[in-house]
Order: sequence, then structure tokens, then C-alpha cells
Amino acid sequence: DSTGDWSSDVCSSDLAANQKTCASPSANISCDSCSFASQIMLRAGVPCVPGWHPSSTEDPNTQNPEFLILEADKIGYPVLIKAVSGGGGKGMKIVENREEFVGQLESAKREAMKGFGDDTVLLEKYLSTPRRAFLFSFSSRRRTLC
Repeated sequence: DSTGDWSSDVCSSDLAANQKTCASPSANISCDSCSFASQIMLRAGVPCVPGWHPSSTEDPNTQNPEFLILEADKIGYPVLIKAVSGGGGKGMKIVENREEFVGQLESAKREAMKGFGDDTVLLEKYLSTPRRAFLFSFSSRRRTLC
């Protein structure tokens, strides 16, 4: 196979730890989290929006405003604060500059806690004119693709 052992090189240990499946590049990657899917894509070399995710470190202080401001500075403004457990735009705040970061962070965390019971956030570079593409594929364990 000219693609190599993609599943074991890129994602097998992460997938097994999170009870996901990944048989090969042509098979389905079963992911219930966009952030998890993004991590797999980054490891595979797929271009993704620059950002920071709490799973990228084991530091328990990653949700402190001081830490997150430094990460936002590295990404570059404007940034988007997003609730990790979010959906539907809840817990999302656009931050145009460093001075408004803490206020927007507090607001995003309040919304996230109220809406999802989890105030953990991630950061992404805010793109004012994004182009998004989602690809969903479904397959059975017998590799029947839908």
C-alpha cells in the first residue's frame, strides 16, 4: 500500500484511547468531536485554522486568563474563543485585540457553563471570510461506503 500505515502512524493510539475507529485513509474516522478530528488532520498534514486546544498540553493552568492571553498573542488577533463542548454559536466570542480578551473570555465561559455545563475553551484565529468544507463519510465494518 503506497499510503503507508497511516492509521497507526497518525491516530491509532489516540483513537483507541477515545474509543474511536480508524481503519485506513479510505475508511471512516469515527469522531464525535471536531477538535478531535482537527488533531488527527493536523498530524496528517492537512492545513487547518491556526489555534490552541486544551488537549495540546497537560498543564492544569491552561484555562487561566493569563495563559490564554499569551496563546492568543501567539495566534495573532483577531481570535475566536470557542467553548470546547459548544455548538450553535454558544460560547463563541470574537476578540479583536488584547485589551478586550479577558472580558470576552469571561463572557464565553459563562455562556459555555450555562449551555453545556463545561466552561473549557479553545482558541482559533478568527477568519472574517472563511471557507469551510466538511466531509462526512459513513461505512460499515465491512467497508461498505455510503
